[in-house]
Amino acid sequence: IDDFIHQAEKVHVKASVKEIKHLSEDKLRLVLIRPECHLAGGEKTILDKNLTLTWEKPEHILPGDVLTVQVRIKPVSGWINPGIFDYEFYQQRRNIGYRAYLEGPAIEIDSSDRSWSAALRSDIHQSFKSVLPQSRGSALLMALVLGDRSMADTRTLELFRSSGLAHLMAQSGLHLGFVACFGFGLAWIITYIRPSLMLILPRPKWGVVLSFPICLAFIWL
Repeated sequence: IDDFIHQAEKVHVKASVKEIKHLSEDKLRLVLIRPECHLAGGEKTILDKNLTLTWEKPEHILPGDVLTVQVRIKPVSGWINPGIFDYEFYQQRRNIGYRAYLEGPAIEIDSSDRSWSAALRSDIHQSFKSVLPQSRGSALLMALVLGDRSMADTRTLELFRSSGLAHLMAQSGLHLGFVACFGFGLAWIITYIRPSLMLILPRPKWGVVLSFPICLAFIWL
């Protein structure tokens, strides 16, 4: 481990944002790739693994943005008790070897290399949020339907975790099953209006054909 990590010194870190996870309405967890550490003496070093950053009171940021922050970097560690989840091994498999914490604004956010797909997805989410009222029900709707926890407060998320229902806020086979039902319902309506289409494909196969792009769009969102 580099000396500045061992001594818990604050350094300037510049890295590209790979993943963003909303932990609550005012907390994010980012995965930063190719982190460059700029030391006080003007030296620069590049970490050998990616960095996960927990960010309290964050600014607006999207995948592809280049973030510059001042933080203390720590190596990822986990419990060594046998039989429990090995967090360190899990992160190492994701090529994440370091972690850091930040509260408040970043030093700089460069959005010139921002992913167009991430920007479009963010615009769609913002459109939904602008239509929905600011309430706990709206926050739950965004979390359950789109997996977006940015509107949910910490207490609501803790209640879901303690009740064992936190998995409902992540996209799963259950969500895809409901979305696929729209495709099969659309296939039933279309083939009812145009029965001749069933000479090309039977109704169940039309359901698969129509539900496939809908499911892909849902996963992308």
